[in-house]
Amino acid sequence: MDIEYLKGKKVAILGYGVNHASLVLYLLKKGVNLTVLDQNTSKKEQIGNELKRYKEKYQIILGKKYLNNLSDFEIIFRTPGIPYLSKEIQEAKKSGVIVYSQTKLFFDLCPAKIIAITGTKGKGTTSYLIYNILKDNLPINVYLAGNFGKDPFDFIDEIGQEDIVILELSSFQLQDLEKSPYIAVVTPITPDHQDRHKSVKEYWRAKSNLIRYQTKQDFAVICLDSKLSKKMKWLTKAKKIFYSSNDNLISEHPKQFIGLHNKQNINGAINVARILRIADAKIIASLKKIKPLENRLEFVTEKNGKKYYNDSYSTGPDSTIAGINSFAEEIILICGGVDKGFDYRKLARTIGKKIITVIIYGQNKNIIASLIKKYAKKTDLILCENLNEAVNQASAINIENGTVLFSPASASFDQFTNAFERGEIFKQLVNNVKT
Repeated sequence: MDIEYLKGKKVAILGYGVNHASLVLYLLKKGVNLTVLDQNTSKKEQIGNELKRYKEKYQIILGKKYLNNLSDFEIIFRTPGIPYLSKEIQEAKKSGVIVYSQTKLFFDLCPAKIIAITGTKGKGTTSYLIYNILKDNLPINVYLAGNFGKDPFDFIDEIGQEDIVILELSSFQLQDLEKSPYIAVVTPITPDHQDRHKSVKEYWRAKSNLIRYQTKQDFAVICLDSKLSKKMKWLTKAKKIFYSSNDNLISEHPKQFIGLHNKQNINGAINVARILRIADAKIIASLKKIKPLENRLEFVTEKNGKKYYNDSYSTGPDSTIAGINSFAEEIILICGGVDKGFDYRKLARTIGKKIITVIIYGQNKNIIASLIKKYAKKTDLILCENLNEAVNQASAINIENGTVLFSPASASFDQFTNAFERGEIFKQLVNNVKT
C-alpha cells in the first residue's frame, strides 16, 4: 500500500495515542483525509491542538461507541491496543473493509533494510544493544523504534536506502503482518498476554509472522533457550543463526549487564552485528560503553546496606524469575499488579528457594500470595495496598549487603498509566527513603 492509494479513500485511524499520533500527522501532511476514532472523549482538545493546521482534512469520532460503524470506511488502521481478532475488526473485514496497521504501512513505505526483534523476554534490551553497536560502527544512519519513545513515522521521511531501521515489535503489532524483515531476531518466547490472545498457540502464531515471509536472502537469528522460540526455525526460508545464553561469543562480557538473561540478549545482538560484518573487537568496545536501559534491572541506589533495583518492565513471571536469578545475595522482592492470565507457580517455587521476604501489592496480590503460602512456606510474606507502602516495608527490613528487587511480574494498569511510570515512581520512592 502506498500514499497515493490512500488518497480519496475513506480512511479511519483507530486510537489516537502512543501508536497513532505520528501516523495521523504523517498521513495528513501527505494529503490523506481521515477520521480519528478514540474511546477517550477527553482527547478532543489534544487532537485539535496537535492537528490544527489540518482542521479541514480530518474528522473525529470519540466515545464508547467509537467502533460501532467501522463498515462506513474503506480502510481502517488498527491500533495494537485493539486485537486483530476482536469482534468489531472481524465484522469490518467481512463487510469488505481493508484492515491495516501502522506496522504494515511502515514495512510498505520504508526504503531501508529493517531489522526487527520480537519475543516475550529480552526484545527491548536486544533491540537497544543492536542499535548502539550498529550506530557505533556503520557509516550510515541507524534508526530505532519501539518502546523507546520514538515512532517510526517520526523519521520515515529521513530514511535513505542505505540506512538501517531497527524495530521492536509486539505480538499485537505482528498479528496481521504479511511481510518479514531482512534480519529477524526471535528472543525467548513464553506464554504471555493470555488476557488478550485466545491461546498460547495464537500468541505464538502472531510472533511467528516476523519470520514467516522471509526469503533466502534474509537472516533469522533465533534463541534456542525456549521451546516456543525454537519452534520458529521450521517456518522461515531465511539463513538461520541460533544462539543461547550458553554461548561464549566474545572474550569480555560487559559487567554492567548482570544476569544470564542479559548474556542471552548480548549474544543475540552479537550475531546481528556479525551478519553486518562488524569485527568482534569493535563489538566489545561498543558493548563496554552502553548503559543498561531504565526499568530493566536498573540499579537505583544503595541505602542502609541494601541495593535497590528497578525491574518495572518485568510484566510476567518468567522475566521476574530471570531477575531473581541474577543475584547471589539475599533478596527482598516487591511484586504485584494486574494479572494477565499467568501461571505463577514456577515463580512461587523460585521465591521459595531464593527470596527471604516477598512484599506483594496490587490487584493480583491474593492470587500470588496463595501460591507463596503453598510453595514458599519459609519466605516471609507481606501484603500491601500500594507501591509506596511496599517500599516503606522493604526499607524497614534490616539485612546486610542485601538487595531490594522491584520486579512486578504483572502489568501496571491497576495503579499506573504504564510500566515506565511505575518504574519512575519506584525510583522516587526509593530516593526518598531516609538513611
